[in-house]
Amino acid sequence: MLELRPILSALWRHKISALLIAVQLGLTLAIVGNATVVIQERIERIARPTGVAVTDIVTAQFMPIAKNYDRLEAFRLDLDMIRQLPGVAAATVSRAPLTGGGSGTGLYTAPNQEIGATGGAQFWGTNTLSMLWA
Repeated sequence: MLELRPILSALWRHKISALLIAVQLGLTLAIVGNATVVIQERIERIARPTGVAVTDIVTAQFMPIAKNYDRLEAFRLDLDMIRQLPGVAAATVSRAPLTGGGSGTGLYTAPNQEIGATGGAQFWGTNTLSMLWA
């Protein structure tokens, strides 16, 4: 069994060592406590509602093989076919929401401006380009 008396006796004789151990223990507890709070906040953020009908989203990816492949025509034909399926509310060529992908850019209010950009996210749809300002 662990004998505490020799440990406490040694710590009592070496006060600086005892102080360093106490500081290390306090720092470790502070880091672990902070990490726990950060993880808990992330879990709460992940659990909140997205505002998107997640169960109604379907994504697909394709990879053309032919070198002379007409991508725009293929998109048009595929979207027309998907839109005709029963139960399909909308179909578009875009980044799927909630995938962590997308495209962003810095937007400036003056020509040749190099600092002070406003962030913007780009979303492409059928014949549209809409910008949502961050």
